[in-house]
Amino acid sequence: MYSIRKATINDISKMQDVFVKSITTSCFSDYDIQQIKIWTSSVQDNTKWQQLIVKQYTLIAFKEDEVVGFGSLEHNGIIDMLYTAPHVQRNGIAKLLHRALESKALELHLLTLTAEVSLTAVPFFKKMRYNLLSEQKKEYKGVLFTNFTMQKKVTVI
Repeated sequence: MYSIRKATINDISKMQDVFVKSITTSCFSDYDIQQIKIWTSSVQDNTKWQQLIVKQYTLIAFKEDEVVGFGSLEHNGIIDMLYTAPHVQRNGIAKLLHRALESKALELHLLTLTAEVSLTAVPFFKKMRYNLLSEQKKEYKGVLFTNFTMQKKVTVI
């Protein structure tokens, strides 16, 4: 059984490991090698990862001492990150994390959740009852990425 708890600074390296493995394993059919390399290079931005813990509501999913997923919610209702380790994908971990983030959104009296998601993540967010608002092209470190803005009304779980 997997558990969820609030992430701490001490979890960052394990979260980064999940982040890189998730992208390099799951996104290769939707993004090219250059895009994946640039995307995963953001693990080198330690300030960004520390801010994820300090400024956002960030949760990790774990079993014993293994971190298998994480998700974060900004206080304005934006789901910033939601990643699961490849060996546990499609086992309900992302859903478990999302439900916990949605519960926090209810606590904060937020009416909607918004996420900018990869092509790979669109099916998951559709299952979570998000609506597709727009497709967009974004440049990051000189490389163009396609992602999607999705949104849902926060509901009692």
